[in-house]
Amino acid sequence: MIGSLPMTDGAGSLAGMNRATAAQLSLVTPLGAGLQGSFAAYYRDTHYAVDFGLADTSFRGGLCGDHGVLVYRNVETTALGVEAMIRRDLGRAVTGWLSYSLGRIERDLGFVQLPSDFDQRHTLSATAQWRSGSWLFGATGQVHTGRPLPYRQIAHCANGVTTDVANPVLSRRPPTSWRLDLRAERTFELAGSQLRIYAELQNATFAREVLSYDAVYDPNAPGDMTSFRGTPNTLLLPLPIIGAELVL
Repeated sequence: MIGSLPMTDGAGSLAGMNRATAAQLSLVTPLGAGLQGSFAAYYRDTHYAVDFGLADTSFRGGLCGDHGVLVYRNVETTALGVEAMIRRDLGRAVTGWLSYSLGRIERDLGFVQLPSDFDQRHTLSATAQWRSGSWLFGATGQVHTGRPLPYRQIAHCANGVTTDVANPVLSRRPPTSWRLDLRAERTFELAGSQLRIYAELQNATFAREVLSYDAVYDPNAPGDMTSFRGTPNTLLLPLPIIGAELVL
């Protein structure tokens, strides 16, 4: 597909003030030795009439400027990348595939260009599935680089106020993280339809992922920022899921 796409999100969507242009190219081909490959490249440029995406900072006025929710107008967001996947039957009942994606999402405010909150450059996934009768068991492992996170800073301003600000201009990417998801599924035949009952355990490896950065400091310490120490906030969230799907 190529061409202008209607926008359905954002404050200006109903008035047609937001607009997007996207293009995508996909290719699926056999690779020999039982391998099947697919490749996709994509590009999307989005113009937002209003962007409320940056809060708790005013990097135009420095760390000691006025803080609060900022509104920017006529913001351009550009996303582009490639995805590649290799799939192969590993046996009569076992299938596996490996995928890799490389992408970039940037936000242009007119006076500064920043990586988007969803900018995740590298993602590598590996999946294996084993089917036995009406049962299907699967495991997926994923390794990905971190998205840019605002890094909290401490500044002692001229008016004597100590400011704690999350500045997106000086964002940091957390370390590479990985996880393993597990899934078991059973299929039942019901009057020509299929009922699938499944159970998933996401993050079965109990891996921690950095979600934000916080600041720890002693307000009574002398000097500018001598007491500042940035600390990552991590989340440990193994997520069990039980569900059903009816295929007519």
